[in-house]
Amino acid sequence: MRLRCGIAAALTLAATSLAAQTSPPTPIFRYINIQPYGRIELGGPFAQVSVLGAPISPGLYELVGPGGRAVQYADTKTILIELSSANLVRAFYFHYLPGVQSFAQREAEYVESLGVPERFKYDSAGSHVLRSRWRDPKTTFELIEITKSDTARIFSVLRDRHPTAAVKPGS
Repeated sequence: MRLRCGIAAALTLAATSLAAQTSPPTPIFRYINIQPYGRIELGGPFAQVSVLGAPISPGLYELVGPGGRAVQYADTKTILIELSSANLVRAFYFHYLPGVQSFAQREAEYVESLGVPERFKYDSAGSHVLRSRWRDPKTTFELIEITKSDTARIFSVLRDRHPTAAVKPGS
């Protein structure tokens, strides 16, 4: 009985330690601010859709500015916005410009504010994939690198974990 309790306590301690390592110290950011058009937030409406949204498929838009050019926020090449069936922002997809920062450099920047992520490595369809994931009760943020034929592409996904719950502005 003591052995069983000791093993259970050790497993609980290990699980708690792992959870502490992968839990972000601060809440994950939930919005982007595209000047002069304003803030677009997970769980909120995409009020700027008529000005900035170029439809790709039902519920998926590319951010474009005047003249139809992709909105480049920081060092992104493309930003996509996914809407829920209730037309609330479910996710942001960021495709980064090549050659600006490596996957490791990007991850290190996020570790400073979000803590140590869960990390995954795998091969899929001839590609090597690196994935780092941070989660808090409301949000999941993933940084992904896909390398195929010596060409690396880096993406990130900011996703609402409860996409049907609307947010109050400024919350």
